[in-house]
Amino acid sequence: MHGGIKGRHIFSNAQPHVGKEMLANLDLSNFFPSTSQEIVCSALVRCGCSGLAAEKLAALTMLDGGLPQGSPTSMIIGNLALEKMDAKFMAIQHKHGFSYTRYVDDLTLSGKKQLKDFHPTFLSIIEKAGYSVSLKKMFYRGRNQPQIVTGLLVNETIRPTTEFIRELRWMLRQCWPENDGPVKVGVAEEMTVGELRRHLWGRIQFVRQMHPKLGQRTRALMIKIQWNAAEIHGSSQINIIAARN
Repeated sequence: MHGGIKGRHIFSNAQPHVGKEMLANLDLSNFFPSTSQEIVCSALVRCGCSGLAAEKLAALTMLDGGLPQGSPTSMIIGNLALEKMDAKFMAIQHKHGFSYTRYVDDLTLSGKKQLKDFHPTFLSIIEKAGYSVSLKKMFYRGRNQPQIVTGLLVNETIRPTTEFIRELRWMLRQCWPENDGPVKVGVAEEMTVGELRRHLWGRIQFVRQMHPKLGQRTRALMIKIQWNAAEIHGSSQINIIAARN
């Protein structure tokens, strides 16, 4: 698990897949809405809750039969819901020498060319967990193709894609005072203002390591962001999240 876990991020998610012969991207379709009350209750029981307590907690954290996107509880409950599925992928990883990571609903496996032979098994594990795969986001890529993990190229080393740079610069501009500002952007990204600031700074530092001049230009976009004012009023994020849910 690399999404919603302190100290883990898209870079730690990508690192195990650098320089592999074959890489598989599997994306869970409509993950949060598809996480049913039955799945949530089972996850909470595995954590030690009684059946009744699990039902009550599930009712408090769900909306319209699924996990609400933007809720501060959805990410951790989603990780718990996929714990059994992760364990099955990890068993295959250990037995056949593959690498497996998951960033929220993005599953990545890598290893030798035989990885593709396990495709029916991968789909079966996901279906038994109560989910389906988005066919538009399912890829198997060899070394002669761009191998991308959460927006990062991993063929030889971790490098940012053009889309990664474009998204970063767009997010920085959205944080400007004449646009949404950091509070609203943080809510949209399910982060506090402080987390958003660290998130953006970490990505900028990564770009600077790979492309110093491009990184410097990207860093300049952060100067206009009014972080102090946002952090003073950052508690309003709680009200905004509550209103959305």
